[in-house]
Amino acid sequence: MKRSYPVDIILDKPPVVAIQEPVDQRETLILRAKPVIGFDAAMITAFPSLTINYQVVPPIVPGEENKPRSAPETKRIDLKIKSTEEGHHYEYTLDISAQTPPWKEGVNVNYWIEAADNNTATGPSITRTEPKQFGIVTPEAKQARNFSNASNKMAPRLRIFPIPGQGGKRCRTSHPPIAAVLKIIDNRLGLSKILW
Repeated sequence: MKRSYPVDIILDKPPVVAIQEPVDQRETLILRAKPVIGFDAAMITAFPSLTINYQVVPPIVPGEENKPRSAPETKRIDLKIKSTEEGHHYEYTLDISAQTPPWKEGVNVNYWIEAADNNTATGPSITRTEPKQFGIVTPEAKQARNFSNASNKMAPRLRIFPIPGQGGKRCRTSHPPIAAVLKIIDNRLGLSKILW
């Protein structure tokens, strides 16, 4: 008597890769920054390659906005592939000051993660994340951007409350009792230029 056994054919699935950090599509950085690129990478079959790819795009020179530009060179950073036991989350610290040739203020760096599996039947499946961007700026520009971001995040939370014992003078804060505390701090540190 012959026995038959069912055979399930499982189609090869491409790698799954997603950048988790930085969260924003574009981050501004200074030349001495060391941003962490965090991402998850998983697949059915093992990785033959896992890379961070990037392109350094120089700033547009005034007066040459309509001039054709050549495509920037794509560079790769090869990553060590983790075993299944080590998990599928990766973190890479990018030392901007160590790049060769050195990056300069004003450039934009487009980066993405690329993973390829070891499919030998129909050829490797390659997955690329959507590109994100680092903008290299001066320390002054970064400080101004940070201040602007902090102000934008704080503005919706601030309301105006009267300051106790100040004859109708009002203060922007998120909670009435804080107004009195802010007045005491202001008398010592001169915060009125920021808060009032």
